[in-house]
Amino acid sequence: TIFRPEFFSTIMLEPQIRASNAHAHSRGIEVHALTGAPELVQRIFHEASYGLIDAVIDFNSRVSADERFDGVHFDNGPYRLPKWQVPEERRELLHDFLELNVESQRRCTEANLMFGVDIPPWFNSTDARIGQPIGLVTYGEVTKSADLFCIDLLDEIGFMNYRDTVYGLDSMLYGAEPLFRIRRHRWNDPMPVSSHRRWYGLRWDSRMPHMKRPCWPVTRT
Repeated sequence: TIFRPEFFSTIMLEPQIRASNAHAHSRGIEVHALTGAPELVQRIFHEASYGLIDAVIDFNSRVSADERFDGVHFDNGPYRLPKWQVPEERRELLHDFLELNVESQRRCTEANLMFGVDIPPWFNSTDARIGQPIGLVTYGEVTKSADLFCIDLLDEIGFMNYRDTVYGLDSMLYGAEPLFRIRRHRWNDPMPVSSHRRWYGLRWDSRMPHMKRPCWPVTRT
Protein backbone atom coordinates (compact mmCIF):
# COMPACT_ATOMS: atom_id res chain seq x y z
CA THR A 1 0.00 0.00 0.00
CA ILE A 2 1.39 3.36 -1.03
CA PHE A 3 -1.23 5.81 0.14
CA ARG A 4 -3.49 6.46 3.10
CA PRO A 5 -6.77 7.93 1.78
CA GLU A 6 -6.82 10.91 4.13
CA PHE A 7 -6.96 14.62 3.42
CA PHE A 8 -3.28 14.72 4.29
CA SER A 9 -1.51 11.81 2.63
CA THR A 10 2.00 10.50 2.59
CA ILE A 11 3.86 7.81 0.69
CA MET A 12 4.90 4.86 2.80
CA LEU A 13 7.83 2.52 2.22
CA GLU A 14 9.79 5.30 0.54
CA PRO A 15 13.14 3.49 0.27
CA GLN A 16 11.53 0.49 -1.41
CA ILE A 17 9.49 2.66 -3.78
CA ARG A 18 12.51 4.74 -4.73
CA ALA A 19 14.44 1.57 -5.55
CA SER A 20 11.50 0.06 -7.43
CA ASN A 21 10.95 3.19 -9.53
CA ALA A 22 14.63 3.44 -10.38
CA HIS A 23 14.73 -0.22 -11.40
CA ALA A 24 11.66 0.16 -13.61
CA HIS A 25 13.10 3.25 -15.29
CA SER A 26 16.35 1.42 -15.96
CA ARG A 27 14.26 -1.06 -17.99
CA GLY A 28 12.41 1.69 -19.87
CA ILE A 29 9.19 1.30 -17.87
CA GLU A 30 7.12 4.27 -16.68
CA VAL A 31 5.70 4.14 -13.16
CA HIS A 32 2.34 5.66 -12.27
CA ALA A 33 1.04 5.82 -8.70
CA LEU A 34 -2.27 3.93 -8.52
CA THR A 35 -4.99 4.46 -5.94
CA GLY A 36 -8.76 4.52 -5.75
CA ALA A 37 -11.98 3.84 -3.86
CA PRO A 38 -15.61 4.44 -4.92
CA GLU A 39 -16.17 6.92 -2.09
CA LEU A 40 -13.42 9.20 -3.39
CA VAL A 41 -15.58 10.08 -6.40
CA GLN A 42 -17.99 12.02 -4.19
CA ARG A 43 -17.30 15.73 -3.97
CA ILE A 44 -16.99 15.72 -0.18
CA PHE A 45 -13.93 13.48 -0.53
CA HIS A 46 -12.23 15.20 -3.46
CA GLU A 47 -9.68 16.86 -1.21
CA ALA A 48 -8.50 13.41 -0.17
CA SER A 49 -7.69 12.58 -3.80
CA TYR A 50 -5.94 15.91 -4.30
CA GLY A 51 -3.92 15.07 -1.20
CA LEU A 52 -2.75 11.90 -2.91
CA ILE A 53 -1.52 13.92 -5.89
CA ASP A 54 0.20 16.34 -3.54
CA ALA A 55 1.95 13.39 -1.88
CA VAL A 56 3.33 12.26 -5.25
CA ILE A 57 4.44 15.78 -6.10
CA ASP A 58 6.18 16.11 -2.72
CA PHE A 59 7.84 12.71 -3.15
CA ASN A 60 9.09 13.60 -6.63
CA SER A 61 10.53 16.87 -5.35
CA ARG A 62 12.74 15.02 -2.84
CA VAL A 63 14.15 12.18 -4.94
CA SER A 64 16.38 11.85 -7.98
CA ALA A 65 14.89 11.89 -11.47
CA ASP A 66 15.11 8.12 -11.92
CA GLU A 67 13.26 7.52 -8.62
CA ARG A 68 10.23 9.68 -9.42
CA PHE A 69 6.73 8.70 -10.42
CA ASP A 70 5.78 9.47 -14.02
CA GLY A 71 2.09 9.87 -13.35
CA VAL A 72 -0.97 9.27 -11.18
CA HIS A 73 -3.80 6.87 -11.98
CA PHE A 74 -7.21 6.62 -10.28
CA ASP A 75 -9.37 3.49 -10.20
CA ASN A 76 -12.42 4.76 -8.33
CA GLY A 77 -15.42 2.90 -9.79
CA PRO A 78 -18.43 5.08 -8.82
CA TYR A 79 -20.76 2.28 -9.99
CA ARG A 80 -19.95 0.37 -6.80
CA LEU A 81 -21.85 2.92 -4.70
CA PRO A 82 -25.56 2.35 -3.87
CA LYS A 83 -26.44 5.73 -5.43
CA TRP A 84 -25.48 4.36 -8.83
CA GLN A 85 -28.72 2.38 -9.07
CA VAL A 86 -30.82 5.57 -9.14
CA PRO A 87 -30.45 7.38 -12.51
CA GLU A 88 -30.71 10.90 -11.04
CA GLU A 89 -28.15 10.16 -8.33
CA ARG A 90 -25.96 8.36 -10.86
CA ARG A 91 -25.67 11.53 -12.91
CA GLU A 92 -24.64 13.44 -9.81
CA LEU A 93 -21.95 10.82 -9.13
CA LEU A 94 -20.74 11.00 -12.73
CA HIS A 95 -20.55 14.80 -12.54
CA ASP A 96 -18.47 14.51 -9.37
CA PHE A 97 -16.36 11.83 -11.12
CA LEU A 98 -15.59 14.18 -14.00
CA GLU A 99 -15.04 17.18 -11.74
CA LEU A 100 -12.48 15.19 -9.75
CA ASN A 101 -10.71 13.91 -12.85
CA VAL A 102 -10.52 17.27 -14.63
CA GLU A 103 -9.07 19.01 -11.58
CA SER A 104 -6.66 16.12 -11.01
CA GLN A 105 -5.55 16.37 -14.63
CA ARG A 106 -4.90 20.10 -14.17
CA ARG A 107 -2.81 19.53 -11.06
CA CYS A 108 -0.85 16.71 -12.64
CA THR A 109 -0.16 18.70 -15.79
CA GLU A 110 1.21 21.57 -13.72
CA ALA A 111 3.53 19.08 -11.97
CA ASN A 112 4.65 17.45 -15.24
CA LEU A 113 2.83 14.21 -14.37
CA MET A 114 0.60 12.09 -16.57
CA PHE A 115 -2.92 11.48 -15.31
CA GLY A 116 -5.42 8.76 -16.14
CA VAL A 117 -8.39 6.80 -14.86
CA ASP A 118 -9.96 3.38 -15.29
CA ILE A 119 -13.34 3.12 -17.00
CA PRO A 120 -15.63 0.15 -17.73
CA PRO A 121 -16.62 -0.82 -21.29
CA TRP A 122 -20.33 -0.23 -20.74
CA PHE A 123 -20.64 3.50 -19.90
CA ASN A 124 -22.02 4.08 -23.41
CA SER A 125 -24.43 1.11 -23.25
CA THR A 126 -28.14 1.85 -22.97
CA ASP A 127 -29.95 1.77 -19.64
CA ALA A 128 -33.21 0.04 -20.60
CA ARG A 129 -35.10 1.80 -17.82
CA ILE A 130 -34.53 5.27 -19.26
CA GLY A 131 -33.48 4.55 -22.85
CA GLN A 132 -30.23 6.50 -22.50
CA PRO A 133 -26.54 5.63 -22.06
CA ILE A 134 -25.69 4.39 -18.59
CA GLY A 135 -22.85 6.90 -18.32
CA LEU A 136 -24.79 9.90 -19.61
CA VAL A 137 -23.91 13.12 -17.77
CA THR A 138 -23.96 16.86 -18.32
CA TYR A 139 -20.66 18.59 -17.68
CA GLY A 140 -19.77 22.13 -18.72
CA GLU A 141 -23.10 22.49 -20.59
CA VAL A 142 -22.30 19.42 -22.72
CA THR A 143 -24.19 16.14 -22.35
CA LYS A 144 -22.63 12.83 -23.38
CA SER A 145 -21.32 9.58 -21.91
CA ALA A 146 -18.64 9.92 -19.21
CA ASP A 147 -16.17 7.75 -21.14
CA LEU A 148 -16.23 10.26 -24.00
CA PHE A 149 -15.45 13.09 -21.59
CA CYS A 150 -12.51 11.06 -20.28
CA ILE A 151 -11.19 10.53 -23.81
CA ASP A 152 -11.41 14.25 -24.54
CA LEU A 153 -10.07 15.63 -21.26
CA LEU A 154 -7.55 13.20 -19.77
CA ASP A 155 -4.08 11.98 -20.71
CA GLU A 156 -4.92 8.28 -20.67
CA ILE A 157 -7.51 5.68 -19.74
CA GLY A 158 -7.46 2.11 -18.48
CA PHE A 159 -10.16 0.11 -20.25
CA MET A 160 -11.52 -2.56 -17.92
CA ASN A 161 -12.55 -5.29 -20.33
CA TYR A 162 -10.81 -8.16 -18.50
CA ARG A 163 -9.57 -10.28 -21.39
CA ASP A 164 -6.50 -12.50 -21.74
CA THR A 165 -6.17 -12.22 -25.53
CA VAL A 166 -5.25 -9.24 -27.67
CA TYR A 167 -6.92 -10.27 -30.94
CA GLY A 168 -10.22 -11.92 -31.86
CA LEU A 169 -13.94 -11.35 -31.33
CA ASP A 170 -13.69 -11.58 -27.53
CA SER A 171 -10.43 -9.70 -27.03
CA MET A 172 -8.94 -6.52 -25.60
CA LEU A 173 -8.74 -4.81 -28.98
CA TYR A 174 -12.23 -5.81 -30.07
CA GLY A 175 -13.74 -4.44 -26.89
CA ALA A 176 -11.72 -1.22 -27.03
CA GLU A 177 -12.25 -0.60 -30.74
CA PRO A 178 -15.13 1.89 -30.36
CA LEU A 179 -13.03 4.07 -28.06
CA PHE A 180 -10.04 3.86 -30.40
CA ARG A 181 -12.23 4.95 -33.30
CA ILE A 182 -13.63 7.90 -31.35
CA ARG A 183 -10.18 8.96 -30.23
CA ARG A 184 -8.68 8.70 -33.70
CA HIS A 185 -11.54 10.68 -35.22
CA ARG A 186 -11.26 13.51 -32.70
CA TRP A 187 -7.51 13.83 -32.21
CA ASN A 188 -5.83 11.74 -34.90
CA ASP A 189 -3.41 10.56 -32.19
CA PRO A 190 -4.99 7.80 -30.08
CA MET A 191 -4.43 8.15 -26.36
CA PRO A 192 -2.69 5.38 -24.41
CA VAL A 193 -5.21 2.67 -23.59
CA SER A 194 -4.44 -0.27 -21.33
CA SER A 195 -6.25 -3.44 -20.39
CA HIS A 196 -7.15 -3.77 -16.71
CA ARG A 197 -6.02 -7.41 -16.84
CA ARG A 198 -2.64 -6.98 -18.51
CA TRP A 199 -0.76 -4.04 -19.96
CA TYR A 200 0.06 -3.94 -23.64
CA GLY A 201 1.32 -1.38 -26.12
CA LEU A 202 -1.66 -1.57 -28.44
CA ARG A 203 -1.78 -0.95 -32.15
CA TRP A 204 -3.99 -1.79 -35.08
CA ASP A 205 -2.31 -3.93 -37.74
CA SER A 206 -3.07 -6.35 -40.57
CA ARG A 207 -4.93 -8.66 -38.21
CA MET A 208 -7.59 -5.94 -37.91
CA PRO A 209 -8.24 -5.56 -41.68
CA HIS A 210 -11.28 -3.31 -41.33
CA MET A 211 -9.04 -0.56 -39.95
CA LYS A 212 -7.81 1.75 -42.68
CA ARG A 213 -4.28 2.34 -41.40
CA PRO A 214 -1.98 1.58 -38.46
CA CYS A 215 -2.83 3.51 -35.34
CA TRP A 216 -0.21 3.63 -32.56
CA PRO A 217 -1.19 4.83 -29.09
CA VAL A 218 0.87 7.89 -28.24
CA THR A 219 0.95 10.47 -25.49
CA ARG A 220 -1.09 13.57 -26.17
CA THR A 221 0.83 16.82 -25.88
